[in-house]
Amino acid sequence: MLFLKTLRLVNFCGYTDHTFQFTKKDGKPYKFICFYGPNGSGKSSILNAISILSSNLSGRNSNVIYQSLQKYIQSKDYDPLMHNFTLKIAKEQSPKMLIEGVFDIGGKEYIVQVNEYGYERNDLAPEADITDEDDKVHSGPWGSNHLKYRQRISHFVKSDSDLSMNKFQLHSSQKLKFEKIISTIMRYKIEVTDPAGFTGDEMSYCTDAIIHKKDHKIHFKRMSAGEKKICKSFSDILNLAHSLEHPSSGESPMPGWPRILLIDNVEMHVYYDRHVQMVNSLKEVFSKQQIFSTTHSGVLIERFIAGKNDQNSELMIDLEPISG
Repeated sequence: MLFLKTLRLVNFCGYTDHTFQFTKKDGKPYKFICFYGPNGSGKSSILNAISILSSNLSGRNSNVIYQSLQKYIQSKDYDPLMHNFTLKIAKEQSPKMLIEGVFDIGGKEYIVQVNEYGYERNDLAPEADITDEDDKVHSGPWGSNHLKYRQRISHFVKSDSDLSMNKFQLHSSQKLKFEKIISTIMRYKIEVTDPAGFTGDEMSYCTDAIIHKKDHKIHFKRMSAGEKKICKSFSDILNLAHSLEHPSSGESPMPGWPRILLIDNVEMHVYYDRHVQMVNSLKEVFSKQQIFSTTHSGVLIERFIAGKNDQNSELMIDLEPISG
């Protein structure tokens, strides 16, 4: 089991120095963590920070890393049009940034620290540990396979991104999971057609999804933009999970990966009275994952404030009193 216990942000976007705790008093992780607050309160920034912790910065030039991360460094007047022309001055004047995540893997803690130039510490990767007695090697939890696992820790699901809207594809093994979660979200029965091909992937992948609305059948290519984005977002993560569990010949399987799902605007394109059912369905379908999300949903926020959410598995965090 892998989950994120804590996240510390120092001079990162609107956060001067704040630590988020994602475990209960008994040390067990919350299943569903949701950040809410006004626009600009730093919701998406947190998901980006978690994603950065599992990105591959190893071996990259520090200037290249800085140029990719500089937009996250807290600044009173960050002008992206001028920043590249004054890079040297910006480096001298900008405060030191830090993203620190503490991961729990099988009951053992692993710390990853990223500053504006790359890793300060990465317990997930092998590193030399020089002692007075002998040279030892810290192998991390995965040894020589560390890069493969590190890059698959988290997956960013963006229902409002420019996903390809022209083609639907879902591995047949994921059909029941997909139908369950999409039917819950849309409140209409959704049917994924069986594979219609004869060879290779054609025999494994379904290429159409149909929404049954009363006496109408709405095929994927005729769905609304919102319906298509919902379908594509979840088919994407389900296909990824399948490919990791059933890799190509010669690669080791990774069942239950990616371990962390990042969902920006979890209620995007979903009608308000379906938000609670959607969260419950997410937790059930992705039972092996820790889910981090953001929301503007009044339904989810009011449910939390009233103490009616599942407080054993859900953590809601108001960012308005925390960020900048």
